[in-house]
Amino acid sequence: MNQALRASDIIKASEEKKMQAVISVIRYLSSVDFAAPPPVISEGVYSCIKKVLNNDDPYREVKQKFTRIAFSYLPQLKKIIKESKNPIDTAVRLSLAGNVVDFGSQMEQFDVDDAINTSLSVTITLDDSRIFMEELKKAKNLLFVADNAGEIVFDKLLLQTIKDTYPEINIKMVGREAPIINDVTVDEMKAINMQNIGEILSSGSAMPGLDISRCSEKCKKAFYNADIVISKGQGNFETLSEVDDSRIYFLFIVKCSVIARYMNLPLLSRVFSKKREWQN
Repeated sequence: MNQALRASDIIKASEEKKMQAVISVIRYLSSVDFAAPPPVISEGVYSCIKKVLNNDDPYREVKQKFTRIAFSYLPQLKKIIKESKNPIDTAVRLSLAGNVVDFGSQMEQFDVDDAINTSLSVTITLDDSRIFMEELKKAKNLLFVADNAGEIVFDKLLLQTIKDTYPEINIKMVGREAPIINDVTVDEMKAINMQNIGEILSSGSAMPGLDISRCSEKCKKAFYNADIVISKGQGNFETLSEVDDSRIYFLFIVKCSVIARYMNLPLLSRVFSKKREWQN
């Protein structure tokens, strides 16, 4: 319901339309299977919101704004990576900093400068970066499952750093088929020239996560052919966390109380981890 209110406020919908959006979401939730991963439910929720508001992309201007903000940080971020003794580790940390930009989470406010400084200095709570570095040396194919607009600029730096270090690696990237919340779409990834790093693939849906059973055939093939899969963001974690696959690395900040309890971690924990037995 908060999502319905937030999307309505962003496009300055009338009070009548706002309440219609909330009621539509309530009706949808009354028949939903709550055993489904949250992104699956979110896809249905946003279908209701888009229909009532007659707007396929309520977050369009917000996404554009934060993409511009992210680009303004590029000179600073490139300098940090260039001067780093471990460029890939630094790029991973900056990618985590970008994960702060999320209008779909329980975080109501975020500070990009603080996120950058914190990510560069704090300990990553669950950290499999050493294993990642070793596997990266042998990897031929890497699949990156993208999360949000704005944030994707930070992710592009990570992927470019990997490509610069290992030029022979084949990188493919997955974006959403259609807009949902502030998740990055295939078209938005093309707009910032992600195709210069590797092939951009559609997830096959507007779900704010990646469900392998429902993704496009091309995406599915790339997933199973990958030596390493980087699942960026909490939404992708919610759909992939129970997939028994040692190739997947989860890269995100724990932003909501449900995930914090599930993983037995404090809020705002930074994660770069393979699958674990999350629940105690």
